[in-house]
Amino acid sequence: MGAGYVTRRVDLHRLIVRLGPEARQEMDQPVVSFGSTSNRGRAVVATSDGVLAAIHELDAAKEVATKAKEDRQARAAHACEARATQLAMDERDENQRRQSPGFRRRKDAWRSAAKRQRDQLGSTNEDTPVAGAVVVGEPRPKRARRS
Repeated sequence: MGAGYVTRRVDLHRLIVRLGPEARQEMDQPVVSFGSTSNRGRAVVATSDGVLAAIHELDAAKEVATKAKEDRQARAAHACEARATQLAMDERDENQRRQSPGFRRRKDAWRSAAKRQRDQLGSTNEDTPVAGAVVVGEPRPKRARRS
């Protein structure tokens, strides 16, 4: 349940008396350990200059990372906005170009040339044979043989 909960519920002095001599020694003397000791569930006092400096360094690193992330997000938002603006401007330019008299004249010329060609050829059937073309018909179902 964690060291803090146990110390509130149990009288440590009575517990030390009931424990064996090895445990009594361990509980009477504070233990300093280095490395990966878990301090989960225990209050950690970190007031030494080195610990405070390390905490401040971590906070500064987090602040730099946060600022870099905000800058990256702002650049991405600005780029997205610029792309949207460019697309709108391109669409506007395309509409203006389509409505321009020169483009209209060219388009009308293309349409009239196509109409003249159709009129010269006359009406053509959809199934008009073309030299070198292969006509593939749908497969016919096979008849069942009488036995």
